[in-house]
Amino acid sequence: MELYKIVHPPALTVDVKDADMGQILNLLNQQLGSTIVQNTPTGRGAPGGPGAAAGNDGTLFTLAAENQPFWEIVRQMNQQHPLAIAAATSIGTNGTSQALRLSMATTGPSAPPDSNLKLFDNFACRLLITGNPNTGTWSIRVTGFADPRVKIAQYSQLRITKLTDGAGESLLAQVAAQPDTMNGSSIPTCSFASPASVSQAPGLTQIGELRGSVKLMLVVSEKTMERDLTKDSIEPIEIPNGKMSATLNADTKRVQLSLLAPDGPNAIMPTSLPATPLVVQLLDDQGKVVATSMTSARPGSTVTMPLPANATVSKVRVTFTEKTREMTLPVEWKKIDVSAVLPVQTPVRGVR
Repeated sequence: MELYKIVHPPALTVDVKDADMGQILNLLNQQLGSTIVQNTPTGRGAPGGPGAAAGNDGTLFTLAAENQPFWEIVRQMNQQHPLAIAAATSIGTNGTSQALRLSMATTGPSAPPDSNLKLFDNFACRLLITGNPNTGTWSIRVTGFADPRVKIAQYSQLRITKLTDGAGESLLAQVAAQPDTMNGSSIPTCSFASPASVSQAPGLTQIGELRGSVKLMLVVSEKTMERDLTKDSIEPIEIPNGKMSATLNADTKRVQLSLLAPDGPNAIMPTSLPATPLVVQLLDDQGKVVATSMTSARPGSTVTMPLPANATVSKVRVTFTEKTREMTLPVEWKKIDVSAVLPVQTPVRGVR
């Protein structure tokens, strides 16, 4: 039940006739309680890729979506006019911010009518191909997006369980073995990009069927802790992979965060623990954020942040993912035309 609630936040309603992109995004953001869904500021781009058009270019949508998931509303928009979709994270002195950017996509032979956008559970996914199967190793990549209210802490590579050519012959033996490691960034986001490498397949013009899955670690809760750097004795900050000391070095003009060895006479620093992604912020004596950094705390490593010029730093604030839930997202495509060499960020054609 907990996982279902995370993946399926409250439904949304957009009932409009001849509305432009900006009007629809305003309606979505009002219900989301944020400005996370935005127009891409400039230019046009291929579906799923960067560089899309600023929204109010005369393109209009008509929607009658009542109590629908976020991505079902976007899918209906995409059916009327192909969209470019991208997630962005920015960092500034006031902290970090995230945005899901929707905008009009460039039309043309490489942009099919539905832009190969498919929904799996409550996630939107597009399929990308890089390399030439006829001349060497090539890659199949799933680019996915969660509801903007859902945060993905980590994700696996694409695990392919079925891959056939146009005649139905299996290509599964040519898929490279995937490591067990999970990927992620310092800030959980609503997007992921999971590739799978495939060896040369001379004469391949069509993939008959592709089935696979991506393992996702979804954020249940995040935790923020602060420490006063002006005190003589500073309590360590407890993060998932240990305790971390925080010190302000006036001589080097840096704040240092270091993982401490476990307590006990024979304790040693573990080296097998995964890194903990962190957002570290420095605050002045008024509580204003004067510097922000996205980083990771690894066993045996020290995180350092230089003091900003013309600012007095008195506190450090650390934010990290406290609890996650794992899920496996199944994906499937059929009749994928790979007769042309398609560059990164260009969706494949002939997908259903």
